[in-house]
Amino acid sequence: MARKLINILVICVITVGLSGCHIKNKGADQDTVTNIETTEDENTVNFNFPDIIIAEAKDDKIEINSLERDSLNKINTFNSLLDIKYQNKNDLYIFSRFKNAGTSLNNNYLEIIYKDNSIKLDKYFSYNFKIDSQGKYIAYASYEEDSMSTARPLTIYSLEDNKEISLKDNYKISGDLYSFEENNQLFFYALDTNSHTALFSYDLRTTDIKEVVTFGNRYCIFYKNLGDQLLYLSLDSTEEVLHIYDYEKKQDKVISNNLKKINSLIVNNNEIYLIATNKNNNTALYKINSDRDISQITYDFPKKIESNSRLALYDNKIYFTGKNDDDPKVNELYYLECESETIRQVLLHKSKYYIFSSQ
Repeated sequence: MARKLINILVICVITVGLSGCHIKNKGADQDTVTNIETTEDENTVNFNFPDIIIAEAKDDKIEINSLERDSLNKINTFNSLLDIKYQNKNDLYIFSRFKNAGTSLNNNYLEIIYKDNSIKLDKYFSYNFKIDSQGKYIAYASYEEDSMSTARPLTIYSLEDNKEISLKDNYKISGDLYSFEENNQLFFYALDTNSHTALFSYDLRTTDIKEVVTFGNRYCIFYKNLGDQLLYLSLDSTEEVLHIYDYEKKQDKVISNNLKKINSLIVNNNEIYLIATNKNNNTALYKINSDRDISQITYDFPKKIESNSRLALYDNKIYFTGKNDDDPKVNELYYLECESETIRQVLLHKSKYYIFSSQ
């Protein structure tokens, strides 16, 4: 049975495109923390970003812009920028920067601006990271070297104390299936030392670890905690199934058996919007209403929804990127008017655009 569990976890890891990592106690082998070295054109960055950023690829640089009345206003230009996660209310700005391309992994590093402090994390390979809603913690996974087999322990870093959090037990986490939740909780889907898979919670104050929910013979490949419910995509030996689980009633409802991957998700007024890929490899924008019934929103406009598009909520509109041709260097910016469920295009010049938003 343990061998089967491990094999399924490996499948889950391949599905999400990341290798598993462990949670364990803090040791002497930590990441380095140094001051950020900014490039000349970034010394005047105004770290008070708008709620939504539209980034544009320009040669080897990324220009970030505010969106005002369907037009872009330049904020600044960055070199080698892969990702931005930020919280204006907490004075927290994290930049993922491309360092070099490896054989198996792309190498990046993290630059963190937190209040008056600057931190650079660059000792390891291929960081992916998440931040909590209060701007106090970062969780990040990384690799010792350019190999999928060298996954390091999941690290929780306290920005206020400038130190790592010690975790008392060992778990094998599947891919990037971890998230910060309310009340200082870190959720993670993992295999424990008894070869038992479940969604667990780690209390950042007490260090207690508890089981949140188990999935029987199914294996979780995506989840989103909704407070009183859990949305999750499961995998068994035959197919992927999208479910909603009610914590209090302990009831599980199947929403769809036609989706195989959820790429991006956002919640607005108890309604869930997601970019998902179905079993015919078509990607579209979907909506799950308050009754937890699902409907497809986009069909032919735009012709293609980018599977790597992020969703951002701004002024009761859901922004995303799509394409009407096959040029890999060009896409378009669209938004869904939530009230009328009308799709509109933001008319910008031809380019490659990316969406970032305050968390």
